[in-house]
Amino acid sequence: MSRAETDKKVRELFDRRLAESKSQTLVGKTREEVLNQIEKMKKYYVPDIPEEFAAEKEFMLKAVEINGESILQASDELKRDGDLILAAAKEISPIFLEIPKELLGDRNFVLRLLCRNGLFFGIAVKCKKEYAFDKDMILTAVKQNFEAARYVKPRFFDEDNPMCDKNFVMELVGENGRALSFVYPPFRDDEEVVLAAAKNYRSFEFASVRLKNDEKFLMRVLDINPSCIAYAPIEYRKNKTLIAELMKKHAYVYRYAKEDAKNDLNMALEAVKSDGRVFEYVPKKLRESGEFTERLKECIESHTVKKEDEEYLKEEIYWILNPPSEEDMFKNVITLVDKKSEK
Repeated sequence: MSRAETDKKVRELFDRRLAESKSQTLVGKTREEVLNQIEKMKKYYVPDIPEEFAAEKEFMLKAVEINGESILQASDELKRDGDLILAAAKEISPIFLEIPKELLGDRNFVLRLLCRNGLFFGIAVKCKKEYAFDKDMILTAVKQNFEAARYVKPRFFDEDNPMCDKNFVMELVGENGRALSFVYPPFRDDEEVVLAAAKNYRSFEFASVRLKNDEKFLMRVLDINPSCIAYAPIEYRKNKTLIAELMKKHAYVYRYAKEDAKNDLNMALEAVKSDGRVFEYVPKKLRESGEFTERLKECIESHTVKKEDEEYLKEEIYWILNPPSEEDMFKNVITLVDKKSEK
């Protein structure tokens, strides 16, 4: 059986199990039984909530805590309830909710809402434009989700826009470095701002090309956060000496290495010994080589890998040395699907 055929059969089986589950009515079930079904299916969909429960605030608060999208089945009155909206906000997209203007006009309510989901900042600003200049509100939203900064991103310099105020921008990227992508562009070429953002390695993606190619500055960034190497020019990611030095601080840096640095057997082993998660980033050819697996087995036996990684690495080595057939893989997946359906 080919992999494509295996995947097709698994999808068909899963779709059938899901359809069977959706067809089950919850009418006549107890509150506890309905909540259990919401919990069981929260990764896939929200089952139809009986009308009498959809109008009960206490029940719906429990439902939305399990799955935020449950609010979409609440009664019309409860869909506009502030407590229910706050409970659902963390797990639901703002586009699915119609928040009453009187709630969006309440600054304290909006701040609580943004603590749950920063992306609601867009709706808040649309309702009340002065929120775009409210520094506390911007910080609260961006701390929860850096994408919230897009709603105040300046197109040009505006002295009234907080995103054009360097002191505020320093504070902002200190809360969430990835907000660097939305600040006034010249700040992405400002050493102080970029260094303040470096706690979050993904922020370095948005630093200016000039700063990324300034070796002296790059070393200062890497001293703050070695993982920023992920967005450094390629020649630095190929540098075995630099990668080895950074790995002393954070083994996960190996993930971002390139070519010779990544294909070095000793370097790969050192990385896996320090952090088992790195195993999946070892090149397939190296990972499946006899020398690598033998030496890794020795490391496991001598307990020179992290104790919490030993079982995982043993299992990975087993599957390399004893690759399953397509049919065996299919049987294993079928068993997993059946188990999930039974829960």
